[in-house]
Amino acid sequence: MGVWYVAQRMGSISLLALILLGASPAATAAGTKGRVDIDNPGWGNSRAGQYLAGRSAEVRKDAAAAARYLELALGHDPNDIGLRRHVFYLMVAEGQLPEARQHARAILRSEANAFLPIMSLAVLAMQDGDYSEALSLFGRMDGGGHDGVMRALGQAWAAAGAGDLPAAQAVLNFPMNAPGWTGLSAIHRAMVEDLGGGDATATFEALKSDQGGKPSRLLAIIDNFEKRKADPTIPPMIQDPGQGLSQAFGTIAAALIQAKQSRTGMVYAQLGLGLSPNDDSLLLMLADARRESDRNANAAAAYDRILPESSYFYPAQIARAHNLAQADQLDTAVSLLQDLTDKFPERSEAPAGLGDMLRREQRFEEAAAAYNTAYARLEKAGQQDWQLHYTRGIARERLGDWPAAEADFTTALALQKEQPLVLNYLGYSWIDRGENLERAKDMVRKAAELRPEDGYIADSVGWAAYRTGDMVEAVQELERAILIEPLDPTINEHLGDVYWVVGRKIEARYQWERALSFDPEEKRIAGLKERLNCKGEKCYPLAKDRTPVAQ
Repeated sequence: MGVWYVAQRMGSISLLALILLGASPAATAAGTKGRVDIDNPGWGNSRAGQYLAGRSAEVRKDAAAAARYLELALGHDPNDIGLRRHVFYLMVAEGQLPEARQHARAILRSEANAFLPIMSLAVLAMQDGDYSEALSLFGRMDGGGHDGVMRALGQAWAAAGAGDLPAAQAVLNFPMNAPGWTGLSAIHRAMVEDLGGGDATATFEALKSDQGGKPSRLLAIIDNFEKRKADPTIPPMIQDPGQGLSQAFGTIAAALIQAKQSRTGMVYAQLGLGLSPNDDSLLLMLADARRESDRNANAAAAYDRILPESSYFYPAQIARAHNLAQADQLDTAVSLLQDLTDKFPERSEAPAGLGDMLRREQRFEEAAAAYNTAYARLEKAGQQDWQLHYTRGIARERLGDWPAAEADFTTALALQKEQPLVLNYLGYSWIDRGENLERAKDMVRKAAELRPEDGYIADSVGWAAYRTGDMVEAVQELERAILIEPLDPTINEHLGDVYWVVGRKIEARYQWERALSFDPEEKRIAGLKERLNCKGEKCYPLAKDRTPVAQ
């Protein structure tokens, strides 16, 4: 623990860790070229080194590598039950169920009722068609809540797989004190009856008549049953007991992810995928859980598993592109969105997303062209399309085409009359241009009311106050903005400008120095340096080239 603490505090593998990994002092002193590559399996085999490599991989959110290194460390001390539990959990969360089997069995030798190892072994038994073994394993599980629900549903589907429909019905008819059990048991009873040759029509009719809200998964299953009654050639959605049980895992996973318990939700989703590898809903849940955990590259990989024939394929590919961009794979993301734009000429989402991506990279001409493509594909602009006008307006404004930009912003406001981002950008732009000053000031103040904790909008209010001569409000609002966004170079620059005008010269220089240290836009650097190098009282002309910050 002490070694790991040192490594964590250092922000990378420490000197001690490098020694444990086998690096010589000379190699360490050599700097970057002498560092050990922990992603290279040839770096060594000490237990401490493997453990540190695994924990470092966890910090980098590379769970697969973490499981691999920590399993190697476990090989030096197979009786370390705590480390074995950790390795097992990582493997299940990564969908490595066959690899986790030996660890599940080892854990159960010391903890006979360990829930997750039992459940993973039961899933593997269902995969193998060994329904008797699965039934026995599910029977060993205890506990309430999600655990009790999964025990009952697991027994029902294992019994159905073994051909014992009455036993499956008995389990699902058993009353249980668990939230949502009545509705959930009814859903699975219908699916079990359908698969096992029971009175499926009656159970599905009962589901249809239930006035409660129904998840999309259930609606799809009901719709499939109705269509098969009219056309027996249509295949059932649930074709084997494993697919039926995967629906239960999906229900629990969705509830956990919605409750912000993404790590546990990932485990349930992976168990479901072990039984139904191409289940779209489970893949989307897994991808969303990984995205929520800032594992964008892994999320992109999960989205990419959704097949082209799926109705989810197009939105999943767009989500994949955005996660690739977040994972610093911008070129791949842009190429993917361009490909989707070409292959789906009737859809506007891909070119709109491409425009956003290019705009953030300040590739404004390409962004505007992508937005134009998206706009041309809209049948009729609705309220939800305000954002397309807003983002295209930003690209046009940055290209210097103010009339076109202004038209987009005013259209966006017509679609969403109190949209704070549009109120702020258009109001700020008018103020900066010296146009419609009173109306613009009201607009940015309204935006600030709607988003009081937005530092960029507070900056706009301060700039509006400056342009209309209210220096007290200008200082007040820009100081508030800097408290909310202390590291933004533009807000620091603006506060410095206003400090200078009101005579607070030392503080102004301090703010300009801070602005320079926070990586400002290239076009602002020369002006900041000029102000800092100027020694005279009247040598500073207030900057006129400010650009509102787009969000």
